[in-house]
Amino acid sequence: MRLRSLAIALGLLLVDSNIALAQPASPPAGPPPVGGSPDAPPPSGHPPASPPSGDAPPPKSDPPKTDPPKADPPKADPPKTDPPKTDPPPPNVNPNAIDDARSRMEKGQRLFADAKYGEATDEFSQAYDKHKFPAFLFNAGVAAERAGSRDRAVELYDRFLKAEPNAPDRADIEKTLDRLRKEQTSKTPEPPAPTQKQPDIKALVFVESEPAGAPISIYEKTDPKAGLLDPKKPTQPGYRRVVTGLTAPTNLSLNHGTYFVVVEGFRDYNPTGTQFEFQAGRVYVYRASLSQGDFVGRVEVMLPVTTAQIYVDDPVPHKHAPRAVGPNSIELTPGKHKLTIEAVGFERYEKEIEIVQGQTIKVDAQLERVPYGYLLISGNAEEVEVEINGDDIGIYQKKRHEPLRIRVPAGEHEVEVDADGRKAYESTLKIPRGQEISLDAKLEEAPGKGGAIVTTILAAGALAGGIVLYRYADGLEEGDDFKDPLNGVAIGCLAGAGVFTGLSIFLFVWDPGDDSSAKLSTPREFTGEAEEPAVKVKTDARLGPRISVGVTPGLATEPLAPWIGALPAPTGLVVRGSF
Repeated sequence: MRLRSLAIALGLLLVDSNIALAQPASPPAGPPPVGGSPDAPPPSGHPPASPPSGDAPPPKSDPPKTDPPKADPPKADPPKTDPPKTDPPPPNVNPNAIDDARSRMEKGQRLFADAKYGEATDEFSQAYDKHKFPAFLFNAGVAAERAGSRDRAVELYDRFLKAEPNAPDRADIEKTLDRLRKEQTSKTPEPPAPTQKQPDIKALVFVESEPAGAPISIYEKTDPKAGLLDPKKPTQPGYRRVVTGLTAPTNLSLNHGTYFVVVEGFRDYNPTGTQFEFQAGRVYVYRASLSQGDFVGRVEVMLPVTTAQIYVDDPVPHKHAPRAVGPNSIELTPGKHKLTIEAVGFERYEKEIEIVQGQTIKVDAQLERVPYGYLLISGNAEEVEVEINGDDIGIYQKKRHEPLRIRVPAGEHEVEVDADGRKAYESTLKIPRGQEISLDAKLEEAPGKGGAIVTTILAAGALAGGIVLYRYADGLEEGDDFKDPLNGVAIGCLAGAGVFTGLSIFLFVWDPGDDSSAKLSTPREFTGEAEEPAVKVKTDARLGPRISVGVTPGLATEPLAPWIGALPAPTGLVVRGSF
């Protein structure tokens, strides 16, 4: 019996040794198999394959021969093998970084829209230095080209192509580079070819998936009449694939247009997707929550604005990125859900819906614009004072390199901008609901008033002298030889005072130069919201008169200019006000 037990133990030891020697030293790296998680067991009905046998080194001595046991030896469990090692997907971008990128993109887009191309170039370049999103490089290149800085534009376009080598419009960018390099050699601008459009700034698009690691493809809509793309069969006419081979999370740069973002199925997750209307100089975030199985329904959301963000079961303050942006079709699990739709310049829209498996419901979200708009003031003076409806609002400072942003109730308002030594500009402006307009004032130099002041002094002197002489002559006796001459001189002085007074008035009024003017933009969508409430007009009961220390109720400024209604002075604080 002892010999038989020893034989069984040695046999099992040899089997375990063969298995251990046949096991590879390190599993090959690669993506997890399609249809299952790397941590999941094989599908039911398919037992795990036996590990391959290897040749073990022969033992030094054969074990003693014994009769085979009557019962089978206990089966050894196959050794546990680790799943193939794969690189973990990159983490989603920090929401704070996205918010800062959005703020910087909007600021650069605003400068670009106002034709301040040099400042826009600097803003986009600084944004790339901080966040390394290639869209900022391309937008900086476009702004530099518009500013006439060919050398800088070539450098920025080159850097963009290195940072995003698979850009959908790489061929067009290379043509632009060829044209700019020819201009560098010839030193004369060369217009774009008739078939080549002048580049425009791009949108920055973030795509995330839950779980991370899903393949991404993007299709551009080429036929406006084409319907929504089916993510499971994205082959219908009216679309062309412009991006493929990316993995979520990722960011990319896209031109203005309509696109369908497809998050392809992987492992045992279903594909999904959504349609976007990407606008130049904007930031978009799409986060796809992938589902498993066919137990889902759909909601089609119709919206009047393409930048509206759709949240599902994510109340304010939101904890996740929006599920979709703009008019879209979203897959949801059956049951009740709450939609929250937000768009800058519009009131928040909320609606509860109920999804039924295999069915599609439609939601027509009629968004209402907010009852106010924004006025963006800038000018050609170092400091420009702004009044609205007769009240001091704030001061635009040229050194800040950004306009004074003022929130104003929708409707007509009297606006006046002025600066020291310059002519004021006045106009009645109509502020639209939920939109903004910019006013860039060109304030002309005010004419000197030296001549008017001199003639005023002469008029006053002549008037005083005439009155004195007239009274003196009037006190002389009749027949005095000086009386009549003095009366004549007095009358001449008074006449001269009248002439000097008229000349003084003319010199004060006369203006040989041009009047101040302003460039007004057409109404456009908000590029941001004011975070601070309006600074209201206050009354100091101890002083009695009204002191304007802020803005009219209902008005707000962003950014608030330093010392609105109160200005720093070398010797202290000067309070501006109307008394």
